[in-house]
Amino acid sequence: MCTSTAIVYIETETMQQAKLIVAQHQGKPLTIDGISYPLPILLEDGATKMRLHELPPYVTRTEIEAAMYCFGKVVSITEMEYGPDSKVPGKNRDYRGKDHP
Repeated sequence: MCTSTAIVYIETETMQQAKLIVAQHQGKPLTIDGISYPLPILLEDGATKMRLHELPPYVTRTEIEAAMYCFGKVVSITEMEYGPDSKVPGKNRDYRGKDHP
C-alpha cells in the first residue's frame, strides 16, 4: 500500500472563491497517469488545504503544482515524515503539498 500524500495550500482572491472551490471540488478525483485520486478539500484559516493520497513516488512537485494551479495560487509544498510512534519513525512519507509561507 502506498502511503504518499500531498498537502496543498491554495491562496484565493476572496473567501467566497475559496468556499466555491471547496463546494465544487470536494471528493472529485485528480487524474495523474490515468489513475484517479480523490481530493478531500478542507477550508482552514481562510486557506484551502488539499491532501493528495497514494501518489506514486515519481510524481514531481512541478506536476502537483501544475495540477493544483487551476484551483488558485499554490502557496507552498510540504514533505512530511512518519511520527515517532510509527514503525518507521522519521522516514519520508512522500507528503508533497503546499504550505503557507
